[in-house]
Amino acid sequence: MPNDPIKTIKHILVSKRAREKEPKRVEAILGKFPKITPVDIENEDSNTVREKIHELEPETRWDMSEAVTRGKKILVLTAPTAELVRRFKTDKNMICPHFHIVTTMSNGCVFSCEYCYLQATYRAMWPCMKVNVNFDKILKKLFSISLTNNNANLSTHFNMGELMDALAFEPIIGAVSFFLEHLDDKSFANSELVLLTKSNEVTALCSGIKRFPAAAERIVPAWSLNTPQAATSYEHGSASIDQRLQAAKEAQDAGYRIRLRIDPMIPYGADESYLEEYEKLVHDIFDRGLNPEVITLGSLRYENAVIPIAKRRFPNTDLFDLPLVRTGNDKNRLPFDIRLQMYKTVIAAIREHNNKQPIGLCKEREQLWLRTGLRSGSRTHFDCNCRRNWTFEHIQTEMAIPTEPAGLPVPEVQTILVSQLLDDESFADRRPDSYEGLKRSVSAHGMRHPIEVLKKKVLNTRSSTGFAAFSPPRPCA
Repeated sequence: MPNDPIKTIKHILVSKRAREKEPKRVEAILGKFPKITPVDIENEDSNTVREKIHELEPETRWDMSEAVTRGKKILVLTAPTAELVRRFKTDKNMICPHFHIVTTMSNGCVFSCEYCYLQATYRAMWPCMKVNVNFDKILKKLFSISLTNNNANLSTHFNMGELMDALAFEPIIGAVSFFLEHLDDKSFANSELVLLTKSNEVTALCSGIKRFPAAAERIVPAWSLNTPQAATSYEHGSASIDQRLQAAKEAQDAGYRIRLRIDPMIPYGADESYLEEYEKLVHDIFDRGLNPEVITLGSLRYENAVIPIAKRRFPNTDLFDLPLVRTGNDKNRLPFDIRLQMYKTVIAAIREHNNKQPIGLCKEREQLWLRTGLRSGSRTHFDCNCRRNWTFEHIQTEMAIPTEPAGLPVPEVQTILVSQLLDDESFADRRPDSYEGLKRSVSAHGMRHPIEVLKKKVLNTRSSTGFAAFSPPRPCA
Protein backbone atom coordinates (compact mmCIF):
# COMPACT_ATOMS: atom_id res chain seq x y z
CA MET A 1 0.00 0.00 0.00
CA PRO A 2 1.21 3.57 -0.66
CA ASN A 3 2.31 5.74 2.23
CA ASP A 4 -0.69 7.25 4.00
CA PRO A 5 -0.01 10.92 4.88
CA ILE A 6 -2.37 10.71 7.86
CA LYS A 7 -0.27 7.92 9.36
CA THR A 8 3.06 9.45 8.32
CA ILE A 9 2.71 12.98 9.75
CA LYS A 10 4.27 13.41 13.21
CA HIS A 11 4.20 17.21 13.73
CA ILE A 12 1.98 20.01 12.42
CA LEU A 13 2.88 23.71 12.52
CA VAL A 14 0.27 26.39 11.81
CA SER A 15 1.13 30.00 11.05
CA LYS A 16 -0.87 32.88 12.51
CA ARG A 17 -1.56 34.15 9.02
CA ALA A 18 -2.99 30.77 7.92
CA ARG A 19 -5.40 30.76 10.86
CA GLU A 20 -6.48 34.33 10.12
CA LYS A 21 -6.84 33.97 6.36
CA GLU A 22 -8.33 30.47 6.10
CA PRO A 23 -9.65 29.40 9.55
CA LYS A 24 -12.16 26.89 8.19
CA ARG A 25 -9.66 25.18 5.90
CA VAL A 26 -7.03 25.07 8.66
CA GLU A 27 -9.48 23.48 11.10
CA ALA A 28 -10.64 21.00 8.46
CA ILE A 29 -7.06 19.88 7.87
CA LEU A 30 -6.26 19.67 11.58
CA GLY A 31 -9.40 17.62 12.05
CA LYS A 32 -7.78 14.85 10.01
CA PHE A 33 -5.12 14.50 12.74
CA PRO A 34 -6.99 14.24 16.07
CA LYS A 35 -4.00 12.73 17.88
CA ILE A 36 -1.56 15.52 16.92
CA THR A 37 -1.46 18.79 18.87
CA PRO A 38 -0.64 21.55 16.38
CA VAL A 39 2.10 24.06 17.17
CA ASP A 40 1.28 27.68 16.40
CA ILE A 41 3.97 29.94 14.95
CA GLU A 42 3.81 33.71 14.77
CA ASN A 43 5.50 34.03 11.39
CA GLU A 44 5.76 31.70 8.43
CA ASP A 45 9.21 32.62 7.13
CA SER A 46 11.73 29.81 6.67
CA ASN A 47 13.86 30.79 9.69
CA THR A 48 10.89 30.63 12.06
CA VAL A 49 9.79 27.29 10.65
CA ARG A 50 13.28 25.77 10.88
CA GLU A 51 13.81 26.96 14.45
CA LYS A 52 10.51 25.48 15.58
CA ILE A 53 11.20 22.19 13.81
CA HIS A 54 14.61 22.01 15.48
CA GLU A 55 12.87 22.41 18.85
CA LEU A 56 10.50 19.57 18.01
CA GLU A 57 13.28 17.33 16.69
CA PRO A 58 16.36 18.32 18.78
CA GLU A 59 18.15 15.04 18.17
CA THR A 60 18.03 15.38 14.41
CA ARG A 61 21.19 15.78 12.36
CA TRP A 62 20.09 18.47 9.93
CA ASP A 63 22.01 17.80 6.76
CA MET A 64 20.14 17.75 3.46
CA SER A 65 19.49 14.00 3.44
CA GLU A 66 18.06 14.13 6.97
CA ALA A 67 16.00 17.20 6.10
CA VAL A 68 14.36 15.34 3.23
CA THR A 69 13.58 12.25 5.31
CA ARG A 70 12.38 14.05 8.45
CA GLY A 71 10.54 16.64 6.38
CA LYS A 72 8.10 14.00 5.18
CA LYS A 73 6.81 13.70 8.74
CA ILE A 74 6.26 17.43 9.30
CA LEU A 75 3.33 19.42 7.90
CA VAL A 76 3.29 23.22 7.97
CA LEU A 77 0.13 25.19 7.16
CA THR A 78 0.84 28.63 5.70
CA ALA A 79 -0.92 31.33 3.69
CA PRO A 80 2.00 32.91 1.83
CA THR A 81 1.93 36.29 0.15
CA ALA A 82 4.34 35.00 -2.51
CA GLU A 83 3.04 34.01 -5.92
CA LEU A 84 1.66 30.48 -5.97
CA VAL A 85 1.05 30.28 -9.72
CA ARG A 86 4.04 30.92 -11.93
CA ARG A 87 5.01 30.42 -15.54
CA PHE A 88 7.22 27.40 -16.22
CA LYS A 89 10.52 28.48 -17.73
CA THR A 90 11.22 26.32 -20.75
CA ASP A 91 14.80 25.21 -21.33
CA LYS A 92 15.64 26.58 -24.77
CA ASN A 93 17.65 23.43 -25.56
CA MET A 94 14.68 21.13 -24.95
CA ILE A 95 11.39 20.67 -26.76
CA CYS A 96 9.13 21.61 -23.89
CA PRO A 97 5.82 23.52 -23.80
CA HIS A 98 4.64 26.57 -21.92
CA PHE A 99 2.38 26.12 -18.87
CA HIS A 100 1.82 27.53 -15.40
CA ILE A 101 2.81 25.68 -12.22
CA VAL A 102 0.15 25.65 -9.48
CA THR A 103 1.51 25.23 -5.96
CA THR A 104 -1.07 24.25 -3.36
CA MET A 105 1.79 22.43 -1.62
CA SER A 106 5.55 22.90 -1.60
CA ASN A 107 7.70 19.78 -1.17
CA GLY A 108 4.28 18.20 -1.25
CA CYS A 109 5.03 14.52 -1.57
CA VAL A 110 4.99 11.76 1.03
CA PHE A 111 6.64 9.27 -1.32
CA SER A 112 10.42 8.72 -1.54
CA CYS A 113 11.69 8.25 -5.10
CA GLU A 114 15.45 7.80 -5.20
CA TYR A 115 15.86 9.98 -8.31
CA CYS A 116 13.58 12.86 -7.20
CA TYR A 117 14.99 16.28 -8.05
CA LEU A 118 13.21 17.90 -5.09
CA GLN A 119 15.80 16.29 -2.82
CA ALA A 120 18.29 18.91 -3.96
CA THR A 121 16.08 21.98 -4.11
CA TYR A 122 15.07 23.81 -0.94
CA ARG A 123 14.73 21.11 1.69
CA ALA A 124 17.43 22.73 3.82
CA MET A 125 15.39 25.95 3.86
CA TRP A 126 12.03 24.20 4.25
CA PRO A 127 12.59 20.80 5.98
CA CYS A 128 8.89 20.00 5.86
CA MET A 129 5.87 19.58 3.61
CA LYS A 130 4.15 22.94 3.32
CA VAL A 131 0.44 23.39 2.54
CA ASN A 132 -0.43 26.78 1.08
CA VAL A 133 -3.98 27.00 2.40
CA ASN A 134 -5.01 30.21 0.60
CA PHE A 135 -6.63 28.45 -2.35
CA ASP A 136 -8.76 31.52 -3.08
CA LYS A 137 -5.58 33.48 -3.87
CA ILE A 138 -4.57 30.74 -6.29
CA LEU A 139 -8.01 30.74 -7.90
CA LYS A 140 -7.85 34.48 -8.52
CA LYS A 141 -4.58 34.04 -10.34
CA LEU A 142 -5.93 31.15 -12.41
CA PHE A 143 -8.89 33.32 -13.32
CA SER A 144 -6.68 36.27 -14.26
CA ILE A 145 -4.41 34.17 -16.50
CA SER A 146 -7.32 32.35 -18.13
CA LEU A 147 -9.19 35.56 -18.82
CA THR A 148 -6.11 37.18 -20.35
CA ASN A 149 -5.56 34.21 -22.65
CA ASN A 150 -9.25 33.94 -23.53
CA ASN A 151 -9.16 37.52 -24.73
CA ALA A 152 -6.20 36.65 -26.97
CA ASN A 153 -7.93 33.48 -28.28
CA LEU A 154 -5.39 31.27 -26.51
CA SER A 155 -5.88 28.19 -24.36
CA THR A 156 -4.43 28.06 -20.84
CA HIS A 157 -2.52 25.18 -19.29
CA PHE A 158 -1.93 24.67 -15.56
CA ASN A 159 0.07 21.88 -13.93
CA MET A 160 -0.29 20.77 -10.30
CA GLY A 161 2.44 18.14 -10.28
CA GLU A 162 5.81 19.87 -10.47
CA LEU A 163 6.43 20.53 -6.76
CA MET A 164 3.99 18.03 -5.30
CA ASP A 165 2.05 14.86 -5.91
CA ALA A 166 -1.28 16.24 -7.03
CA LEU A 167 -3.52 13.56 -5.51
CA ALA A 168 -1.73 11.92 -2.57
CA PHE A 169 -2.80 14.60 -0.06
CA GLU A 170 -6.31 15.13 -1.44
CA PRO A 171 -8.09 13.42 1.51
CA ILE A 172 -6.33 15.91 3.80
CA ILE A 173 -6.22 19.27 1.99
CA GLY A 174 -9.14 19.04 -0.45
CA ALA A 175 -7.44 21.05 -3.20
CA VAL A 176 -8.82 18.96 -6.05
CA SER A 177 -12.35 19.22 -4.65
CA PHE A 178 -11.92 22.99 -4.45
CA PHE A 179 -10.78 23.32 -8.05
CA LEU A 180 -13.42 20.91 -9.32
CA GLU A 181 -16.08 23.28 -8.03
CA HIS A 182 -14.56 26.48 -9.37
CA LEU A 183 -13.17 25.27 -12.69
CA ASP A 184 -16.72 24.26 -13.53
CA ASP A 185 -17.22 27.98 -14.21
CA LYS A 186 -17.46 28.97 -17.89
CA SER A 187 -14.54 31.38 -17.44
CA PHE A 188 -12.25 28.33 -17.58
CA ALA A 189 -13.76 26.85 -20.75
CA ASN A 190 -10.41 27.11 -22.58
CA SER A 191 -8.26 26.08 -19.60
CA GLU A 192 -7.01 22.77 -18.27
CA LEU A 193 -5.39 21.68 -15.02
CA VAL A 194 -3.14 18.60 -15.19
CA LEU A 195 -2.85 16.55 -11.98
CA LEU A 196 0.32 14.43 -12.05
CA THR A 197 0.52 11.66 -9.45
CA LYS A 198 1.98 8.34 -8.32
CA SER A 199 -1.01 7.88 -6.03
CA ASN A 200 -4.16 5.82 -6.41
CA GLU A 201 -6.33 8.38 -4.60
CA VAL A 202 -9.22 9.22 -6.96
CA THR A 203 -12.19 9.37 -4.58
CA ALA A 204 -12.59 13.15 -4.82
CA LEU A 205 -12.14 13.10 -8.59
CA CYS A 206 -14.75 10.43 -9.19
CA SER A 207 -17.33 11.82 -6.78
CA GLY A 208 -16.80 15.46 -7.76
CA ILE A 209 -17.45 14.93 -11.45
CA LYS A 210 -21.06 14.04 -10.68
CA ARG A 211 -21.65 17.48 -9.17
CA PHE A 212 -19.44 19.48 -11.54
CA PRO A 213 -19.52 17.70 -14.91
CA ALA A 214 -18.03 20.59 -16.91
CA ALA A 215 -14.85 20.35 -14.85
CA ALA A 216 -14.14 16.96 -16.41
CA GLU A 217 -13.16 18.77 -19.60
CA ARG A 218 -10.78 21.04 -17.68
CA ILE A 219 -9.14 18.70 -15.16
CA VAL A 220 -6.82 16.01 -16.54
CA PRO A 221 -5.44 13.40 -14.13
CA ALA A 222 -2.11 11.94 -15.24
CA TRP A 223 -0.16 9.01 -13.83
CA SER A 224 3.60 8.64 -13.64
CA LEU A 225 4.37 5.00 -14.43
CA ASN A 226 7.29 2.59 -14.48
CA THR A 227 7.80 -1.14 -14.60
CA PRO A 228 6.68 -2.94 -11.42
CA GLN A 229 10.32 -3.81 -10.63
CA ALA A 230 11.54 -0.24 -11.09
CA ALA A 231 8.67 1.13 -9.00
CA THR A 232 9.44 -1.32 -6.18
CA SER A 233 13.19 -0.64 -6.32
CA TYR A 234 13.24 3.15 -6.74
CA GLU A 235 9.80 4.66 -5.97
CA HIS A 236 9.44 3.87 -2.27
CA GLY A 237 6.10 4.36 -0.60
CA SER A 238 4.23 5.11 -3.81
CA ALA A 239 1.20 3.22 -5.09
CA SER A 240 2.03 0.03 -6.96
CA ILE A 241 1.80 0.09 -10.75
CA ASP A 242 -1.29 -2.10 -10.55
CA GLN A 243 -2.90 0.39 -8.15
CA ARG A 244 -2.01 3.35 -10.36
CA LEU A 245 -3.45 1.72 -13.47
CA GLN A 246 -6.60 0.75 -11.59
CA ALA A 247 -6.98 4.36 -10.43
CA ALA A 248 -6.45 5.63 -13.99
CA LYS A 249 -9.19 3.28 -15.22
CA GLU A 250 -11.56 4.51 -12.50
CA ALA A 251 -10.94 8.13 -13.50
CA GLN A 252 -11.40 7.32 -17.17
CA ASP A 253 -14.62 5.42 -16.51
CA ALA A 254 -15.89 8.37 -14.46
CA GLY A 255 -15.54 10.60 -17.53
CA TYR A 256 -12.07 12.14 -17.35
CA ARG A 257 -9.51 12.39 -20.09
CA ILE A 258 -6.34 10.74 -18.75
CA ARG A 259 -2.65 10.97 -19.59
CA LEU A 260 0.15 8.53 -18.82
CA ARG A 261 3.83 9.29 -18.38
CA ILE A 262 6.36 6.45 -18.44
CA ASP A 263 9.16 8.37 -16.83
CA PRO A 264 11.92 7.94 -15.83
CA MET A 265 12.74 4.84 -17.85
CA ILE A 266 15.65 3.09 -16.14
CA PRO A 267 17.97 0.45 -17.71
CA TYR A 268 18.18 -1.70 -14.59
CA GLY A 269 19.64 -5.21 -14.49
CA ALA A 270 22.68 -6.81 -16.09
CA ASP A 271 21.21 -7.18 -19.58
CA GLU A 272 18.51 -5.67 -21.78
CA SER A 273 15.67 -7.72 -20.32
CA TYR A 274 14.34 -4.53 -18.73
CA LEU A 275 13.13 -3.53 -22.21
CA GLU A 276 10.76 -6.48 -22.17
CA GLU A 277 9.38 -5.23 -18.85
CA TYR A 278 8.59 -1.85 -20.39
CA GLU A 279 6.88 -3.62 -23.30
CA LYS A 280 4.80 -5.59 -20.79
CA LEU A 281 3.83 -2.32 -19.10
CA VAL A 282 2.53 -0.97 -22.41
CA HIS A 283 0.54 -4.14 -23.08
CA ASP A 284 -0.92 -3.96 -19.56
CA ILE A 285 -2.05 -0.38 -20.17
CA PHE A 286 -4.05 -1.27 -23.28
CA ASP A 287 -5.24 -4.67 -22.05
CA ARG A 288 -6.99 -2.87 -19.17
CA GLY A 289 -8.94 -0.77 -21.66
CA LEU A 290 -7.09 2.46 -20.90
CA ASN A 291 -7.32 5.09 -23.61
CA PRO A 292 -4.85 7.85 -22.70
CA GLU A 293 -5.05 10.97 -24.83
CA VAL A 294 -1.24 11.05 -24.79
CA ILE A 295 1.57 8.81 -23.52
CA THR A 296 4.80 10.61 -22.65
CA LEU A 297 8.20 8.92 -22.37
CA GLY A 298 11.18 10.12 -20.37
CA SER A 299 14.46 8.70 -19.10
CA LEU A 300 16.51 8.85 -15.92
CA ARG A 301 18.11 12.26 -15.34
CA TYR A 302 19.27 14.21 -12.31
CA GLU A 303 21.45 17.07 -11.14
CA ASN A 304 24.82 16.40 -9.49
CA ALA A 305 23.46 17.68 -6.17
CA VAL A 306 20.97 14.80 -5.99
CA ILE A 307 23.68 12.12 -5.88
CA PRO A 308 25.19 12.58 -2.37
CA ILE A 309 21.78 13.21 -0.80
CA ALA A 310 20.17 10.15 -2.36
CA LYS A 311 23.15 7.92 -1.55
CA ARG A 312 22.88 8.85 2.13
CA ARG A 313 19.13 8.29 2.12
CA PHE A 314 19.32 5.03 0.17
CA PRO A 315 22.72 3.44 0.96
CA ASN A 316 21.93 0.26 -0.97
CA THR A 317 20.86 1.97 -4.17
CA ASP A 318 22.39 0.98 -7.49
CA LEU A 319 20.74 3.86 -9.34
CA PHE A 320 23.89 5.94 -9.50
CA ASP A 321 26.02 3.10 -10.85
CA LEU A 322 24.37 3.52 -14.24
CA PRO A 323 26.45 5.13 -17.03
CA LEU A 324 24.97 8.64 -17.00
CA VAL A 325 26.87 11.47 -18.67
CA ARG A 326 26.72 15.23 -18.31
CA THR A 327 27.20 17.62 -21.23
CA GLY A 328 27.63 21.33 -20.57
CA ASN A 329 24.95 22.73 -18.26
CA ASP A 330 22.59 19.84 -18.92
CA LYS A 331 21.58 17.29 -16.29
CA ASN A 332 23.23 13.89 -15.96
CA ARG A 333 21.55 11.72 -18.59
CA LEU A 334 21.74 8.24 -20.00
CA PRO A 335 23.79 8.02 -23.22
CA PHE A 336 21.89 8.99 -26.35
CA ASP A 337 21.92 5.47 -27.85
CA ILE A 338 20.40 3.92 -24.72
CA ARG A 339 17.64 6.51 -24.58
CA LEU A 340 16.91 6.07 -28.27
CA GLN A 341 16.69 2.29 -27.88
CA MET A 342 14.34 2.57 -24.89
CA TYR A 343 12.05 5.04 -26.63
CA LYS A 344 11.92 3.10 -29.90
CA THR A 345 11.09 -0.12 -28.03
CA VAL A 346 8.19 1.42 -26.14
CA ILE A 347 6.92 3.36 -29.16
CA ALA A 348 6.82 0.12 -31.18
CA ALA A 349 4.88 -1.60 -28.40
CA ILE A 350 2.38 1.26 -28.30
CA ARG A 351 1.94 1.17 -32.08
CA GLU A 352 0.99 -2.51 -31.84
CA HIS A 353 -2.13 -1.41 -30.00
CA ASN A 354 -2.86 1.99 -31.52
CA ASN A 355 -0.99 3.25 -34.55
CA LYS A 356 -2.44 6.74 -34.04
CA GLN A 357 -1.76 7.04 -30.31
CA PRO A 358 -0.29 10.51 -29.54
CA ILE A 359 3.17 10.05 -28.00
CA GLY A 360 5.61 12.62 -26.64
CA LEU A 361 9.01 12.87 -25.00
CA CYS A 362 9.70 14.67 -21.73
CA LYS A 363 12.48 17.26 -21.67
CA GLU A 364 14.41 15.89 -24.64
CA ARG A 365 16.25 17.62 -27.47
CA GLU A 366 14.94 17.81 -31.02
CA GLN A 367 17.37 15.16 -32.27
CA LEU A 368 15.66 12.44 -30.24
CA TRP A 369 12.22 13.52 -31.45
CA LEU A 370 13.51 13.18 -35.01
CA ARG A 371 15.32 9.86 -34.50
CA THR A 372 12.29 8.26 -32.83
CA GLY A 373 10.04 9.40 -35.67
CA LEU A 374 7.87 11.50 -33.34
CA ARG A 375 8.77 14.56 -35.33
CA SER A 376 9.36 14.96 -39.06
CA GLY A 377 9.86 17.92 -41.33
CA SER A 378 6.12 18.10 -42.05
CA ARG A 379 4.95 17.67 -38.46
CA THR A 380 4.95 20.92 -36.52
CA HIS A 381 2.64 20.00 -33.61
CA PHE A 382 3.80 18.28 -30.43
CA ASP A 383 2.07 16.27 -27.72
CA CYS A 384 3.31 15.63 -24.17
CA ASN A 385 1.98 15.16 -20.67
CA CYS A 386 1.90 18.86 -19.83
CA ARG A 387 0.14 19.91 -23.01
CA ARG A 388 -1.53 18.52 -26.13
CA ASN A 389 -1.13 19.67 -29.72
CA TRP A 390 1.20 22.63 -29.22
CA THR A 391 3.62 24.39 -31.56
CA PHE A 392 6.59 26.69 -31.19
CA GLU A 393 4.39 29.47 -32.55
CA HIS A 394 1.96 28.93 -29.67
CA ILE A 395 4.77 29.31 -27.17
CA GLN A 396 6.17 32.44 -28.77
CA THR A 397 2.73 34.05 -28.82
CA GLU A 398 1.99 33.17 -25.20
CA MET A 399 5.36 34.32 -23.91
CA ALA A 400 4.63 37.72 -25.44
CA ILE A 401 1.41 38.07 -23.42
CA PRO A 402 2.01 40.47 -20.49
CA THR A 403 1.44 39.16 -16.99
CA GLU A 404 -0.91 42.08 -16.32
CA PRO A 405 -4.27 41.84 -18.08
CA ALA A 406 -3.96 45.03 -20.13
CA GLY A 407 -6.34 45.48 -23.02
CA LEU A 408 -9.20 43.39 -21.67
CA PRO A 409 -12.78 44.71 -21.57
CA VAL A 410 -13.06 47.22 -18.75
CA PRO A 411 -15.41 45.23 -16.43
CA GLU A 412 -13.17 42.18 -16.63
CA VAL A 413 -10.03 44.19 -15.95
CA GLN A 414 -11.73 45.80 -12.97
CA THR A 415 -12.62 42.39 -11.56
CA ILE A 416 -9.04 41.13 -11.87
CA LEU A 417 -7.30 44.25 -10.56
CA VAL A 418 -9.75 44.78 -7.73
CA SER A 419 -9.28 41.16 -6.65
CA GLN A 420 -5.51 41.67 -6.63
CA LEU A 421 -5.83 44.86 -4.59
CA LEU A 422 -8.18 43.23 -2.12
CA ASP A 423 -5.67 40.41 -1.68
CA ASP A 424 -2.85 42.83 -0.81
CA GLU A 425 -2.45 43.13 2.98
CA SER A 426 -0.46 46.36 2.78
CA PHE A 427 -3.52 47.95 1.18
CA ALA A 428 -5.97 46.83 3.88
CA ASP A 429 -6.09 50.05 5.91
CA ARG A 430 -6.52 52.31 2.86
CA ARG A 431 -9.30 50.52 1.04
CA PRO A 432 -12.48 52.28 -0.04
CA ASP A 433 -15.41 51.06 1.99
CA SER A 434 -17.06 49.14 -0.83
CA TYR A 435 -16.21 46.91 -3.72
CA GLU A 436 -17.87 49.32 -6.16
CA GLY A 437 -15.86 52.18 -4.68
CA LEU A 438 -12.63 50.35 -5.38
CA LYS A 439 -13.80 49.58 -8.93
CA ARG A 440 -14.43 53.29 -9.53
CA SER A 441 -10.99 54.13 -8.16
CA VAL A 442 -9.36 51.56 -10.43
CA SER A 443 -11.20 52.97 -13.44
CA ALA A 444 -10.17 56.52 -12.58
CA HIS A 445 -6.49 55.65 -12.71
CA GLY A 446 -6.49 53.57 -15.87
CA MET A 447 -6.22 49.84 -16.39
CA ARG A 448 -2.90 49.65 -18.21
CA HIS A 449 -0.70 50.32 -15.20
CA PRO A 450 1.16 47.40 -13.56
CA ILE A 451 -0.59 46.43 -10.36
CA GLU A 452 2.07 47.96 -8.06
CA VAL A 453 1.88 51.31 -9.88
CA LEU A 454 -1.91 51.26 -9.77
CA LYS A 455 -1.86 50.47 -6.07
CA LYS A 456 0.35 53.48 -5.34
CA LYS A 457 -1.88 55.75 -7.41
CA VAL A 458 -5.00 54.62 -5.57
CA LEU A 459 -3.24 54.90 -2.18
CA ASN A 460 -2.09 58.44 -2.88
CA THR A 461 -5.56 59.71 -3.66
CA ARG A 462 -7.78 57.88 -1.18
CA SER A 463 -8.23 58.77 2.46
CA SER A 464 -7.84 56.10 5.11
CA THR A 465 -11.21 54.55 5.82
CA GLY A 466 -10.23 51.45 7.76
CA PHE A 467 -10.75 47.82 6.87
CA ALA A 468 -13.96 47.09 5.06
CA ALA A 469 -15.60 43.77 5.79
CA PHE A 470 -16.79 42.80 2.34
CA SER A 471 -16.01 40.17 -0.31
CA PRO A 472 -15.75 40.67 -4.05
CA PRO A 473 -18.27 38.84 -6.20
CA ARG A 474 -17.26 35.53 -7.68
CA PRO A 475 -15.34 36.14 -10.94
CA CYS A 476 -17.59 36.10 -14.01
CA ALA A 477 -20.56 34.85 -12.01
